[in-house]
Amino acid sequence: MKYLHYSVSRITLISAVIVIACFTNSSAVTKVVNVANFSFTPSSFSMNLGDTVKFVWVGGSHTTSSTSVPVGATTWDHPINSTVGNTSFIYVPAVTGTYNYRCNIHPTSMIGSFTVSACNPPTAAQAAITAGEPTTFCKPASVTLTVATGGLTYQWKKGNNPLNGMTNQSYVAKGTGSYKCDVSNACGTTTSNTISVTANPQPAATITPSGIVNKCANDHVTLTANSGMNLTYQWKKGSANIAGATNNTLDVVMAAKYKVVVTNSVRVAVKLLLLPL
Repeated sequence: MKYLHYSVSRITLISAVIVIACFTNSSAVTKVVNVANFSFTPSSFSMNLGDTVKFVWVGGSHTTSSTSVPVGATTWDHPINSTVGNTSFIYVPAVTGTYNYRCNIHPTSMIGSFTVSACNPPTAAQAAITAGEPTTFCKPASVTLTVATGGLTYQWKKGNNPLNGMTNQSYVAKGTGSYKCDVSNACGTTTSNTISVTANPQPAATITPSGIVNKCANDHVTLTANSGMNLTYQWKKGSANIAGATNNTLDVVMAAKYKVVVTNSVRVAVKLLLLPL
């Protein structure tokens, strides 16, 4: 006589989502414009407010001179040549908008422009994380957490501790804990909402026969699976389902291998009982 024991416990789904927004400033970027041979290189580009433009002399004698700037911005006019003090010029835009400039020595061939935009970190909506599966489950299952917006920089955390190497848009959580993600762009970092994950131990199940399983022919044996809330059953003889055998008990006469699939909302458990031939 052999039988195996285990039980399936009722699992209650628990999920908590707390929205937290946190912004930090990033370091400014310097945009370099080379000045030589009747051209500005690059001649047009975009930048963020707080970035710096640096005009650098490469060859010839030129100027960098603003022709139109946004309201409130400062104009500029500076020589760019080999003379000490003129080999470079730095300009820091103070307002957003489009800035046009030229070389006053070569006004038709040397023209350029740049556009300045406000620099903001990801929004709370862009940084929001969602769960692709239930956040309460039984091991070895897991849940995939995903940041709403792609193309950013990610650092997943468990609690306040960074998870080493976890820098993709999605993260597979396998253990109990509170998970969030620091989501960054060139302008700063936003911390996502927090999702709580509960990983319960692997469930078990039991099959209990009524009395001795090695009886005479035509003797009945009742097999009883564990009971519990929200459980369903499917008995099998060998690998085939027994039609209509969906209660937690099964009355058998024929010697064979019997097993039952016990299911709850989280996990499926299968156990086997062998009736000797």
